[in-house]
Amino acid sequence: MSYSGTAEAPAPQTPDAADARSVRVARNIVVLLIAQAVIWIAGSGLGILLPRFFGDANIGRLTFAYSLTGFFAVIILFGCEPYLAREVARRPETAPHLAFNALIVKLPLMVLCVAGAVAFVNVFSYPEATRRIVYVLSAGMCLAAVGNTISATLQGLERMTLTSSAAVLERVLSGVLGVGAVALAGMGLTEYALILLATGGLTTVIVGGYFVRTVGLSYRIDMTVCRALLRGGSPFLLWSIALLVYATIDITMLSLMTSDQVVGWYGTAYRFVGIATFFPSAITMALLPNVSRGGVMESRSLIQRCLNLAMLISFGITVFFVVGASAIIDFLGYPAGFDHTVLLLRILSLHIPLTTFGMIAGVIVIASHREGARTKAAIVAAILNPLMNLAAIPYFEHVAGDGAIGAAITSVIIEVFMTSVMFALVPKGIFGASNINNILRSLVAGLAMAAGMLIAAPFGLIPMAALGGASFAITAVAVRAVSIREMRGVLQTVAQR
Repeated sequence: MSYSGTAEAPAPQTPDAADARSVRVARNIVVLLIAQAVIWIAGSGLGILLPRFFGDANIGRLTFAYSLTGFFAVIILFGCEPYLAREVARRPETAPHLAFNALIVKLPLMVLCVAGAVAFVNVFSYPEATRRIVYVLSAGMCLAAVGNTISATLQGLERMTLTSSAAVLERVLSGVLGVGAVALAGMGLTEYALILLATGGLTTVIVGGYFVRTVGLSYRIDMTVCRALLRGGSPFLLWSIALLVYATIDITMLSLMTSDQVVGWYGTAYRFVGIATFFPSAITMALLPNVSRGGVMESRSLIQRCLNLAMLISFGITVFFVVGASAIIDFLGYPAGFDHTVLLLRILSLHIPLTTFGMIAGVIVIASHREGARTKAAIVAAILNPLMNLAAIPYFEHVAGDGAIGAAITSVIIEVFMTSVMFALVPKGIFGASNINNILRSLVAGLAMAAGMLIAAPFGLIPMAALGGASFAITAVAVRAVSIREMRGVLQTVAQR
């Protein structure tokens, strides 16, 4: 059996088969959205409390630790996750064998990456508090590598309920225990990081036990498969490293060129923007195995519907952050230093529709085996980002006392570049005039939302959200950015399932 990543051309599909695929995608999207919504709520609880109890300097240290260990975590994963999901979707019978050998491939990478993270914070003489957090999160990234490998295999099998439930459990436990440790017991950053490690370990054991019991592992090292995994994952690894460099190098540069406070303001703004990706993430996770199995052109209608819905939601979230940024910070009661986060949040929220399109397009690119060109573009972005930040961060640090403004502007410019590349890589015929019309309708709904929020602004965040959300929903239906019939169909599908 070949593990080269090639597959036979999909057979023509009957209408019933296409409907069945749409039902599976709708079901998986709903499951993932429910999980992501709970994760968002639990994560928001921590997001609200941490800046209030830790302050901007400690939030800056935590943000840097996440960024550094996140970089090494990508190397550990070695791009195997999307490759696993795609190959398992095409050949489900290989799941136990592929998953076991993927774990074998990652063992030496774990040792090297933990050593690299520890060496970095010591060579550059970071404060002891920062070093301790990095040590704990380094152990966590190894646990995450095991969990992500299993989750990617289950994604290929379209068994996402358990992994989504485990993610919810982890976030709720870390939220409850983290709130108790920080707010009630007065514990610090290191104890908080240990709580994250413990909850991550628990959910990894749960997901691993389920996988072994229901799917199984081959427990046979196959060097041919290991080489195929390394070869197949390499384009995804290069993409992931380049993506992480151009997406997070600004945090490391800010930590070296400014202060912990500035990193804290930037990290807080990015936390809000990151939460907004829960919707496109759920769609792409459900879409990838389906498109990989059924073929890109055969999935054109399904892809277009997913894109239209994702872009509509992304415009709504962007407007909420741009118009309501100041009210959000006031409502959460952050210390005065976090006033700098308002402008950063407004700038970085422009990421959301760009990232949403890029994630949907990324599914098409992966399924079309065009990830090599995407990786080259990401490498260019990874080179441009630090070069631009070398000028932008010191300039805005001198002019405005906040180098993070320069990092935020640079980040959006790079995202525009990557979105343009992703659009060019999508095969002709996938996106059409209907998608452009839907984006224009979504913009109209966004403008209506902005008007509603501005009218309610004197009354605070909750009235702003209520009136803005109502204006957005009514206008979206009126201009046909979303179809009531399609939404009813989704609800009926959920009820039947």
